Amino acid sequence: MLVAAVLMVLFLSQTQIDTESYRIFEVSNVLLPMFVCIMSAEILRFSNMFSKRRYMRKLEHLSDEADRDPLTGIWNRKYFENALNNMFWDDSVNREREFIVSIDIDYFSAIVDKYGRETGNNVLKKFAEIIGHAFRSTDIVARWEGERFIAVLNDTDDKGAGIALEHFRSKLDAEEGFTVSVTTAVVSCAVAETADECISKLFKKMELRGNQ
Repeated sequence: MLVAAVLMVLFLSQTQIDTESYRIFEVSNVLLPMFVCIMSAEILRFSNMFSKRRYMRKLEHLSDEADRDPLTGIWNRKYFENALNNMFWDDSVNREREFIVSIDIDYFSAIVDKYGRETGNNVLKKFAEIIGHAFRSTDIVARWEGERFIAVLNDTDDKGAGIALEHFRSKLDAEEGFTVSVTTAVVSCAVAETADECISKLFKKMELRGNQ
């Protein structure tokens, strides 16, 4: 670009230019616009590429936020239901080895009445932190509503589901300064059942546990 500018000045000042220099000047007049166009196109391409990446990251962030419970930060009911329905549609999943667990915090309303809503929220957040680390990374743990949490245990059996619940209870009992009791229920999902039927079966079992 600097060479082209110098040649332009010489041309305008009517400085004597030999034939070879003149040819260089002519070539520069052709190549310079081409170079500018190519560079502009590359800059635009990279700008669009980075903008698209930022847009995709923003969409992923917004999608993740929509799937998270705003109070506890773990998966919400909508995400859990969608994930479970996808599993039931997937023929590669052996649903005879799929279990759903419901975990309710006992006497949560009494905790809120006695200590206030803020304390109740802190209990939920702490409980979500514990339950979120108590199960395997391949399991899906979510807050269903209120003080009820739910999990789907993949690729396991009756013994494995029992061990998973025992592991959760040991994690809960080992947490210093945090003492809550819970009611749990677990059901296996038969091949012939839909996700809604399996969840309904789970909550019926949970109601029976609560009435005992």
